[in-house]
Amino acid sequence: ESSSRRGDAGFIAAAQYWEAAIKVQQNLLSDAFALLNEAAAAPPEVMMSLDWLILHSIRAQAYLRQGQYVYAKKEADKVEAIISNISLTTNGLFFYGYAGLVEVKLGLWEAKATVESEQDLKKSTRQASKKFQAYTNSFPAGKARALCYAGLIEWLGGKGIKAHQAWHK
Repeated sequence: ESSSRRGDAGFIAAAQYWEAAIKVQQNLLSDAFALLNEAAAAPPEVMMSLDWLILHSIRAQAYLRQGQYVYAKKEADKVEAIISNISLTTNGLFFYGYAGLVEVKLGLWEAKATVESEQDLKKSTRQASKKFQAYTNSFPAGKARALCYAGLIEWLGGKGIKAHQAWHK
């Protein structure tokens, strides 16, 4: 969609979710949720799939930091649904959705969250990581983080040698 069709409301929503991303990193989660709720209330016609991808990814990360694992998973599921409905792109902003999804999945795994069976969580984490790695084939700047996450998945799975191999690529 063109920027002229998005108008001020779309840019304001984007500014709100980007500010929320910073608030999550600062662990100012109530501020982050307030900004995300404002962004999500933007008129639907100004929100693109990229906006929703980033918004849900940030929200999932915030819930994860709060220890609200069920809500983190629900938001991660929304991110997965968006990713499954888009084609690979070279747009660097999609990095935040792909990386955020893997971060949340890894966080749930490390926390031993009981949001789904352990086997299903491990499988979905590996799938998210593979999608992230595929994305980095078209957006190489994300390759280092994708390999870091792939190594962490191997490490958490008890495969130290494979973890180190991923980390040394």
